[in-house]
Amino acid sequence: MLDVYDFRDDIWLCHSKGGKCFDFTAFEPAIGTMMEVEAFLSANPSEIVTLILEDYVSSDHGLSKLFHSAGLTKYWFPVSSMPRDGGDWPRVRDMIRRNHRLLVFTSDESKERAEGIAYQWNFMVENQCKLQRWKFLRKKPRC
Repeated sequence: MLDVYDFRDDIWLCHSKGGKCFDFTAFEPAIGTMMEVEAFLSANPSEIVTLILEDYVSSDHGLSKLFHSAGLTKYWFPVSSMPRDGGDWPRVRDMIRRNHRLLVFTSDESKERAEGIAYQWNFMVENQCKLQRWKFLRKKPRC
């Protein structure tokens, strides 16, 4: 899970509030991390990586350009191949054979149509289990 922002005319990893990155909340340009992901996938041809982006990027096709610049598009699992309406995901061996080893999900619904990046809530659900502070040590969680 990575938080991505427009910052200093680039895409940065940042942990901030209100959709704006600041000098004191910025971590680093995202390209370095994406190049590390590319190096990992290149060196480990039987591995699959999933990225979930908390997405505050508003620059025109900013994420697409980032993934292209990092050399990650060759591993891309196309959103058009992702299962809809409870369909089954492909087997891992089939994903590896097709080199669809990078799954990317965004929190920005508009990016699915505009950039081909899967909107996370079209493909995943969140566990609504609530643990009460420290009480989980004595009781079963309420789910």
